[in-house]
Amino acid sequence: MKRRLTAFLTAAIFVLSAFSASVPVFGQSSTSVTYVNEKLPEEGDEVYGFKVTDRGYYKAADGETVTFKHIKSGATLVYIKNDDKNLAFNISYKTPQTDETDRNHVFEHAILASSEKYPSSDVFFDVYNKTYNTYVNASTMLTVTNYMVSSMSSEQLEKMIDVYLSCMVAPGIAENENFFKREALNYTLESSEENIELGGTVFSEDMGYLTNMGFNSMNSVLDALYPNETASNMLGRSVENYKELTYEHTVELYNMCYHFDNSIITLYGDLDYKKFLKFIDEEYLSKYENNNTDLSEYEDEKTPEKYTDTVVYSPAYSEDTAVDASVISYAVDLDGYEYEDILKLTYLAAMLNSGGSPLERKLKEAGINNAFNCNVNMEGSKPYICFELYNTNEDVKKQFENVVKETLKEVSQKGLGEEYENTLTSSEITENLSKEDYDFGINSALTLSVYWAATGKTDIYDLDTEVFNELKADKTMSEVKRLAGSLLDPENSALVATVPKPGLADEIDSEREEYLSQMKEKMSEEEINALVKETEEYNKWSNESISNDNVSISPQQLPEPEDLENVSVTKSGEVTNYYAEAGNGIGSYSLIFDGGTISKEDLYYLYIYNIL
Repeated sequence: MKRRLTAFLTAAIFVLSAFSASVPVFGQSSTSVTYVNEKLPEEGDEVYGFKVTDRGYYKAADGETVTFKHIKSGATLVYIKNDDKNLAFNISYKTPQTDETDRNHVFEHAILASSEKYPSSDVFFDVYNKTYNTYVNASTMLTVTNYMVSSMSSEQLEKMIDVYLSCMVAPGIAENENFFKREALNYTLESSEENIELGGTVFSEDMGYLTNMGFNSMNSVLDALYPNETASNMLGRSVENYKELTYEHTVELYNMCYHFDNSIITLYGDLDYKKFLKFIDEEYLSKYENNNTDLSEYEDEKTPEKYTDTVVYSPAYSEDTAVDASVISYAVDLDGYEYEDILKLTYLAAMLNSGGSPLERKLKEAGINNAFNCNVNMEGSKPYICFELYNTNEDVKKQFENVVKETLKEVSQKGLGEEYENTLTSSEITENLSKEDYDFGINSALTLSVYWAATGKTDIYDLDTEVFNELKADKTMSEVKRLAGSLLDPENSALVATVPKPGLADEIDSEREEYLSQMKEKMSEEEINALVKETEEYNKWSNESISNDNVSISPQQLPEPEDLENVSVTKSGEVTNYYAEAGNGIGSYSLIFDGGTISKEDLYYLYIYNIL
């Protein structure tokens, strides 16, 4: 079910992460586990400052869930208990996109740079490089910001939680503007004769999104569906809004959103939950009152009924081409739909994406052979379903919309045939395998955070199981028929062609260079000298590497690797066979050849052969 939740549910989620490289799994071991067999508390019980508010079951994790409310601080905490030895933690805050300066993303980077308890040039990389972790990251979404870690060691996880939570309550950026300059943007002037330059980690990352068609088409859809609403604000747009991105504006976000009553904490795996609750309560939550955080001013009213048909130009450089490079999107606002129906629509979207679906067939009948996709975006403050056609031109957008509507009409009358059963069966198989993924706990926490931000609830795992079971039992496909029909006459929809415009990116770059040039021209000699001195001081600070070595446990504290059980080894001539029970009724086979006799030059050809 995790794959249903993370692949279907958040198929269109746009995430900006502090660090996206894959992390090797430390100590990944066998199916032989020692389960922490401690009875979980019942609803109403109090444990170390937390009160149980709900109990549930997470089928894909094969585990129970307990939802706690911290009595003093107001924080929500969910523990997912199962036999997974890869233990995970996440803390998420509701962070609405109040504008398009990308300050949420900036703060995600900067808050993990240093803390009062763990001073460092960048404590995030200290944790990443010096701990026995299986995952270290942070991510910015449209409604939440997440800070997640995992480890095979309970002691190491607790240490990493301490580092992360110390950053949440006393971040270095609150006292030192240099962290903002490094992670957001900075104006530098190396000498009075040179030009002012603009740099910064997030600003540089956002430069990469300037000409990204997938990113820009999503922004076009949000603007078309929800003009002038909070729901229309997009991530990653500091390149065009850098003038409004200031240190004060970024720190304001911290004061507005970073309170424990505006957070949800997830603990996952085979751990001593009482030990972790005690630590989190005593070291952090019990020291803070409920702030009664109120973000209601950023909650939009119902969007007026409308249909938007528009062409939006996406920045491209002069040497780029606009031929067969557009994205056509037909989107329907789902604001006001019951969450159960939105979940059901994620399955409908998956069914329409499958090979041989009515949508694929009708597109081919219309002579449209481009790649397409249907997804339900549930990460924003307002959900929507979007049908997209890629690598095309704007002159087919009306034809594409007609095909989509014809498909929905057919599905509303006839259902989906084999695609219905195939998608549900595939989802069920994926669910049985998903817990084996090393980042399963992390993905489960992220899915929970998105749902919690949208609803304030934590029962997403139970709800998804209920929805799946209902669809599986619905042999007449009445639900997908009903929902397909509901999309035929929407209250708010948009047909958008996002078209690359060669030269527009050059114009944006030129405007920025002109702005920086005029900035210097308006400065007095004293102001120029002051900026040169400020640049020297920033460069000196930036080049001083302060590392924190107090983020890791000692090797003696590491758990012993577990032996694989019930593995048989047999020989068939030169072939060695290894066999072990998968334990969940579904397995896989791997055929591995010794490549030791292949020359170094031929390895390149082997790589190409693998790709083919």
